[in-house]
Amino acid sequence: AACLRSIFLVESFKTSLSIAFSVRYRSEVQLIQIASHRPRTRVHPCSEMAGGVRAVVALAFAGVVGLTLLVLGCALPSYGSWWPMFTIVFYVLSPLPLMIARHYQEDMTGTNACVELSLFLTTGIVVSAFALPTVLAHAGAIAAGAAVFSNLASLTIFGTIVAWFYLHGEEEGWGGSSSLF
Repeated sequence: AACLRSIFLVESFKTSLSIAFSVRYRSEVQLIQIASHRPRTRVHPCSEMAGGVRAVVALAFAGVVGLTLLVLGCALPSYGSWWPMFTIVFYVLSPLPLMIARHYQEDMTGTNACVELSLFLTTGIVVSAFALPTVLAHAGAIAAGAAVFSNLASLTIFGTIVAWFYLHGEEEGWGGSSSLF
């Protein structure tokens, strides 16, 4: 029994030595591998998401500021006319030609009839959004201050739309390098 106990102790000592050696050897190999490679900088997955959330919040805030300017141009007692609210139709229509062209055209960097027509229609819609309050003010249907508020709102809203296309396009791979945005 004493012989078996000593054999067992010797075998367990050998096993513990081999385990310790393999752990030490493995850790040395890992240290050599780590030392031979450049240290990688780790990006926390939430940091990329935080940038996206900030962009969405900034776009929402800009949209709210634009709509507030438009409502101020209509609702202030000195102006008293809701005719400038019709520019909302142009805000809704302005991204449609580019979205339709992007749906039917995979490469938006070149020039062809589809891209040129969508740019022409978008330009016409944007110019009409600025022209409507100006023409209404010239005709006397609204006050000049209401036209100024409406045009400031249009500037803010269209800037928000362009920023949305730019940010949304980077996610799909056509934002930064495209000739449109």
